[in-house]
Amino acid sequence: MTPPARTVTGRCRHRRAVGGGAQAEESLGGQPLGYHTCTVGGVRTTTDPAAPPDPLALDQQVCYALSVAARTVVAVYRPWLEPMGLTHPQYLVMLALWQHGPLAIRDLSRLLQLDPGTLSPLVKRLEAAGLVRRDRDPRDERALAIALTPEGRALRARAEEIPAGIVAHLGLPVEDLVSLHGALTRVITAAQGALERRGPDGSPGDDEPEGAP
Repeated sequence: MTPPARTVTGRCRHRRAVGGGAQAEESLGGQPLGYHTCTVGGVRTTTDPAAPPDPLALDQQVCYALSVAARTVVAVYRPWLEPMGLTHPQYLVMLALWQHGPLAIRDLSRLLQLDPGTLSPLVKRLEAAGLVRRDRDPRDERALAIALTPEGRALRARAEEIPAGIVAHLGLPVEDLVSLHGALTRVITAAQGALERRGPDGSPGDDEPEGAP
């Protein structure tokens, strides 16, 4: 008898029947050979590859994978960030300031791709924690720039261990993560282009199909 396929969270197993007769009637976990068995988020599902593809299958949606990946990866960061007194959004603000130095709110907003209304409360909390301050923008005296305090600059030394720690904790090859970063960057660019092509009423542009995922 063919050994049963192991169920692995977040992965799929596929066994194909070979030949006909009794061998083709064997089942794996109660399902005929040739079926896909997947476990995603702790829920086991079985699909018949001979059936028409379901365009609304949850585990096949790119948006679902992106949403779950974002939440779970941010959760992995939490044990590193909490001792530093940072949330993940605040960490991103600090990364931008550590890299670029003082930034006007509009420039910080552009870098982080956050609207000013979302960014302002993050900056206020970092200011209250003594990590950043508001200074006059040296490039435009009429505007304010967000700058690091000495405490904010000193925090960088502790943060430098985070990237390597996250990679080790995830247990994925660095090459895979670099490839993923490149793919996600292309997705971001494509999504931004799709938004720019939207009509004034939010409907898809002329070159964007109504059913685009």
